[in-house]
Amino acid sequence: VRPGPDGSGRLLAWVVPREGAHPTGRGLRAHTASRLPSYMVPAAVVPVAALPLTVHGKTDFAALPDTPGAEAPTADGAAAPRSAREEILCALFAECLGQPHVTRDDDFFELGGHSLLALGLIGRVRSAFGVELSVRTLFEATTPAALAGRLDEA
Repeated sequence: VRPGPDGSGRLLAWVVPREGAHPTGRGLRAHTASRLPSYMVPAAVVPVAALPLTVHGKTDFAALPDTPGAEAPTADGAAAPRSAREEILCALFAECLGQPHVTRDDDFFELGGHSLLALGLIGRVRSAFGVELSVRTLFEATTPAALAGRLDEA
């Protein structure tokens, strides 16, 4: 358990991938979500090259990295915002979640968001766009791209 952007605890998991495998944190989290009850699914699964060890040969949990930020956009720009609205939403997600970068396809909850942070994001969206969203809307449209679509409908 590590502190999240708002100081509350977040369940994290670390995994050492097999040689030649290049899993993403998002893919690993989806894999765990398909096999564990929702309350046991970590907020993030962080791939690491090796588990750090103490001088006694036990896992050094303090030396494990915190969850990385959102994955960087791909070289072809597929994850880059496609509109000014998406660009603003990406910035609002990043600000709310304490992330350095959020792409249009990054999931609010996969990046550590929860209901209290959702309320903060809803307030930021209200200030930026003058639109009142429900928490349910954010639970249904969890990425900047999906939320931009909902705002276009409003």
